[in-house]
Amino acid sequence: MEINQDIEKSETKDKDINIGKDKQNKSTMAEAPNLHFNVNNECNNESKIHLQLISSFIVSLASFSAGISVGWPIISVPKLENETSSNFRISENDGILIINAIPVGAIVGAILSGSLLNVVGRKWFLYATSVPFIVCWLLNYFANSWIEILVARLVSGISVGALYSMAPLYIGELVEPRIRGASYTILSFMFNLGIMFEFGLEPILSRQNLSIINLISIAVFLLTMPWLPESPYYYYAKNNSNAAELTLVWLRRKKENHKELNEINELIKIERGQNGFKKLFTKYSPYGKALTLLLLLMAAQQLSGFAAILFNCGDLIRKFNVQFEQDYLLLVISAMFLVASLLSAVTVDKLGRKSVLLISTYGTVLCLLVIGGYFFAEHIGIKISSYSTIPLVALAIYFIIFSYGLTSIPYIVSSEIFLTNMKNWATMISNIFGFILFIIVYNVYRFLSEKYGYVIFLVFGVVDFIIGIILNIALPETSSKSFNDIQEILKGHKKK
Repeated sequence: MEINQDIEKSETKDKDINIGKDKQNKSTMAEAPNLHFNVNNECNNESKIHLQLISSFIVSLASFSAGISVGWPIISVPKLENETSSNFRISENDGILIINAIPVGAIVGAILSGSLLNVVGRKWFLYATSVPFIVCWLLNYFANSWIEILVARLVSGISVGALYSMAPLYIGELVEPRIRGASYTILSFMFNLGIMFEFGLEPILSRQNLSIINLISIAVFLLTMPWLPESPYYYYAKNNSNAAELTLVWLRRKKENHKELNEINELIKIERGQNGFKKLFTKYSPYGKALTLLLLLMAAQQLSGFAAILFNCGDLIRKFNVQFEQDYLLLVISAMFLVASLLSAVTVDKLGRKSVLLISTYGTVLCLLVIGGYFFAEHIGIKISSYSTIPLVALAIYFIIFSYGLTSIPYIVSSEIFLTNMKNWATMISNIFGFILFIIVYNVYRFLSEKYGYVIFLVFGVVDFIIGIILNIALPETSSKSFNDIQEILKGHKKK
């Protein structure tokens, strides 16, 4: 029988399955996509991680779609501004509006996620995020004016915002704590791979052909996602303990999951009758402190200037006056994103979230100060053209070190410091905050970069340095800690 069929049956009748105890001598078969298992023969008392990682990868295919949506305008907007072969061109102001449409749509997506996640469920809500992506690329294919391109970006932003409000939560509820950090970084890796994918194909393909290829990538997600189970937390919240247990058996390949099931059950009991949204704003509540820390993490991410620098990367490279082809440089930089994501996956559970975050934060500060210092020296008339490779190297290191920690740590921490009925609201609030900062930072950068480029880089560096100091003092280490331990730290009852 298929696992999803089994779960559907258990939703109808919640009978006691007690896999590994009452049915010790019965052969229970479950089926996933090309993955058949026999509970007695293939499951034992030690958890296995391979299906958890495969599940994380399938979820991250949606993150790949987000990456191609975000990566597309970085090269395509300048291309459309200088278009000669197309039936329309766009102005510089049109291009600015097109890029701003992404975070505006993402705010809508974050609100939808917070409102619907506990109603629809994690799995099918994530599946539904593919619909705006499909609409986006169809609009992109048939576009005959910049307005249609604008609407396409706005629609894709809805999926991006919804995805990054719930995908980390879904993964966190599927995998064990020991691989939680590595599983989250798969999301970051696939997002960066999507950007690299666009950087590699955009210079050589037409808008129409690239739109078709991007639709194919979404089709892969649509075909694989249905085979994943729903979150065991969601099943418990819906009073379906059988489905929750079967899900854990399938994911862990482990007969006995009673300890984990009891932990989930206890958390759900705590949540019952509570308004998760209101608890975030309760005076002296550890959840209020947790939300403040999450907003600081998002501020560290956005006020480092990453979005503004990434979307204006081509113009920035031209200012360095280096003798390299811009398209190849962007491709190399995007490859560095991937290397950093892999390095993060290897170290985030070993070094801890806080250490990785601080390395990333202070590393980006140093790079921003180097770039700002270069433009300041140029502004006051110092001849530094022979040293133009220095800011280019600093820019490359900036992207690497940012992708190492600041890309993923806010989402990892958000899934570890809140009760289940608060996570959707907390991530919604933090993502709305982050996307608003995206809009502000991008437009301030556009306004100041031409005449006062050094100012904006120095401001980014100083602000991020200050936020880094605050997080170093206030942020607890969440790696390998239980939810109760984290809450005790936030209350001040335990050392960080």
